[in-house]
Amino acid sequence: MSQKLKEIIQSELIEAGITKGFQQAVEKFRDEQLKLDKLRDEQEQLVSKFKKSDPKGKEKLKKDLVSMHKKVQSQQKAVQDAEKSFNKALQDEPEELEESKLRKVKVTYDTGDTITTS
Repeated sequence: MSQKLKEIIQSELIEAGITKGFQQAVEKFRDEQLKLDKLRDEQEQLVSKFKKSDPKGKEKLKKDLVSMHKKVQSQQKAVQDAEKSFNKALQDEPEELEESKLRKVKVTYDTGDTITTS
């Protein structure tokens, strides 16, 4: 995520009255999920390479597949822990935000996806 986008999100969260603890939980959860997505992409590429290779190549790739599977499982645990922290921070967050502090935010990602909040 670009630094500018990160700064925009942080400033919007702060202006909306979101606590620092919740902000940190959101960022941690997002970062862990992004790491998991990256590992899954790498795993899919490895599986594709495995399917296309000859028997000798498959034997060599088996160890890599097992290792990658363990990394993905470990990262899934990290995502679950981050999600628990996020949910805890969400419960601790004040329930009401001042409507005047909320602003419409439009974020466009590198993929072209756009998210608009109101």
